[in-house]
Amino acid sequence: MARRLPELRCSFCGRTQNQVHKLIQGPGVNICSDCVRMCDEILAEEGHTPPGLSLESLPRPEDIKAGLDEYV
Repeated sequence: MARRLPELRCSFCGRTQNQVHKLIQGPGVNICSDCVRMCDEILAEEGHTPPGLSLESLPRPEDIKAGLDEYV
C-alpha cells in the first residue's frame, strides 16, 4: 500500500494546493499565488521600492556585455 503524502498548504492563508492556482514552496514554508499578490499590493500601497531595482540603477546591455567579455 502506497503512503499518502501530506497535503501541502499555504503557510499564510491555510488553503491547500488543490484550492489555489500555484503554491510556491520554500524551506519549511509555502505561499500561494493569491497571498503573493496580496503582499505585492500591500508593498505597492506603502510605496515600497526594493533597493537596487529601479531601471535607472540597472546597467545598460552594452555595459553588461563588456563586463562579461572580460571573463570570456
